[in-house]
Amino acid sequence: MDELLQRVGLDARRGHLPHQLSGGETQLVSIARARVHQPAMRQADEPTDNVNPAVGQSILQTLRDTVREENTSVLLVTHSPEHAAWADRVCFLKDGAIAGSVSQSDDPQNLSGIYAELQRLGI
Repeated sequence: MDELLQRVGLDARRGHLPHQLSGGETQLVSIARARVHQPAMRQADEPTDNVNPAVGQSILQTLRDTVREENTSVLLVTHSPEHAAWADRVCFLKDGAIAGSVSQSDDPQNLSGIYAELQRLGI
């Protein structure tokens, strides 16, 4: 567990209780805990909700690193095109069904495909 805490940047907070951690730190602990069992797929529902932008980027980078290092998948649910851009593939829901998808580059700053698909779908 020490290695996992170090990977998510929380090794200095090892002895802290949950109420002593920030929202972002709690999210990172959840990611570290999920990595212990090495599941084939992880689910993350708005993992960057209620955290500052810097911590949000750290969470997204940690999820991306997990996918690469463990050859696993993450199902990320978000309303944010900026956060969706961290994914390899983005699926769009409309009226409760998958209405489209785009493949993403390795550049999370490239939002053009996501915005184009949102416009095409009218969402």
